[in-house]
Amino acid sequence: MSNRNNNADLTSYASLLGDSFSSKINLLSQILQNAHYPSLGTYKENLLSKVIREFLPTNYQVGTGFVLFVHEATENRAEKPGFDKLNMGSHSVSKQCDILIYDASKVPVVFKDDNFVILRPESVKAVIEVKGGANKKEINNILEGFNDFSKKWQACQIFYQEHNQTLAKSPALYAMCWEISNTPKGKPLTDGTKIRKQITQYYQDNIDKNNLSAFPVLDKLFIYNECEITRTHWAENDDYSKLKTGWSTDSGKFIRHDENGDPYRNGDSTISTLLAGLQYAVGEEFNRFYSYVNETRETRSVPYEHHGNSAWLSEKEHIKSLNSDYVKDK
Repeated sequence: MSNRNNNADLTSYASLLGDSFSSKINLLSQILQNAHYPSLGTYKENLLSKVIREFLPTNYQVGTGFVLFVHEATENRAEKPGFDKLNMGSHSVSKQCDILIYDASKVPVVFKDDNFVILRPESVKAVIEVKGGANKKEINNILEGFNDFSKKWQACQIFYQEHNQTLAKSPALYAMCWEISNTPKGKPLTDGTKIRKQITQYYQDNIDKNNLSAFPVLDKLFIYNECEITRTHWAENDDYSKLKTGWSTDSGKFIRHDENGDPYRNGDSTISTLLAGLQYAVGEEFNRFYSYVNETRETRSVPYEHHGNSAWLSEKEHIKSLNSDYVKDK
């Protein structure tokens, strides 16, 4: 094997953002072993939140907590004299969100105590769920949680529209799993291909394709230092009459070149990709500092065994999904 290239460059820096997690997490794991596992999970969440806070534009904030959704009041409340549907409407809250990216410069928070927040939908830019080990059950829990969130988000946007309120742009939905769970004998319980197919099948079985208006959909699921599963659009055989929407699996490592110019994969790219996605989600200008920092544009030059696409929406359904931030007129 040729010597690896250790030049100081943008790819090296971006990969260190991710690689720095390993040493800290492994150190704590060695000390705790299997004891106090929830503490290790909380530490990982806090570690990820800290990195996001450091590298996100400073006018956006990072917290954990809930999103408050306003909806129609119950009939017995609405019968009261002088009832104001907007000020006295009922509300529900999301399940607790591990990490919330929000903008409080224009929309004040409902409640805040240190990093714990309750937010109005208008301020929410992204939601990140964090899991320790990825397996079929945990992936399903992520999808169920996002489905609950998206249904409440959609109902709130319909309520806003009916009462002539400004609609909120759907937030980006991300999930970060720190590793693939194994059986007691060390066999992986899932992989990048199986997770992609599980996500696609879940949306096929549980989401109404004809009712996607203002319905946030999973953008990316990461397996730290392993793979990225991304919602994407593609044309079969470059035929744009056969456009598809679904999820694709790619490696979670950067492509580098050694001193002989041969490509190889090395260094976590999932943290850098997450930061790039959040930069886009909050509406800031494209920042190449986190994006497209592989040392080649030929990303297939080093094959990844779980690379592939799984289709969810057809061409016509895809076009509808492009306008999914807007509620249909009745």
